Amino acid sequence: MTTQSAPNPYRRYQTWWRYGCQDYCQDGAIIDAVYADLVARYSENGRFYHTFDHLIAVLTDVRELPATVQFAAWFHDVIYDPRRSDNEERSAAFAATALRQLTVPQPLIERVAQLIICTQTHQPPPGDEEAMALLDADLAILGAETAVYDRYAAAIRQEYAHVPEEAYRYGRI
Repeated sequence: MTTQSAPNPYRRYQTWWRYGCQDYCQDGAIIDAVYADLVARYSENGRFYHTFDHLIAVLTDVRELPATVQFAAWFHDVIYDPRRSDNEERSAAFAATALRQLTVPQPLIERVAQLIICTQTHQPPPGDEEAMALLDADLAILGAETAVYDRYAAAIRQEYAHVPEEAYRYGRI
């Protein structure tokens, strides 16, 4: 994990991150290093929709929910490669490693990983309100105004530019 400070405009969300971590970790250097790594990963080249802006949109929708849901939101797309089908598993593993560094209890880490895995199919287990809330936040863009949705659709297409148009259309159905 990188130890550099997060660049602006991300710094304002660093306070949000620190607040969410303070019950588990008192080492500000570790908290800030994990945050800087999150920012770097959500800012990677090739991301057009699954960016820090998407992360903040999801976090905004789950901000009043328990730490499990908030941590799952922070990490749900931390690993994102549109050429792979195991992004959620890799994001869950990344989250587990980072949360262990933050001394988050293992049962909470396991629950965060479960929630992240739910974003693969967007099919929550019956009665799992935390998963439902996370998935609703992740898919909220589908109910956005037309212009906002159109920007989303164009950004997703950019992420999948390697896929031929016909296959892309078939896969999006």
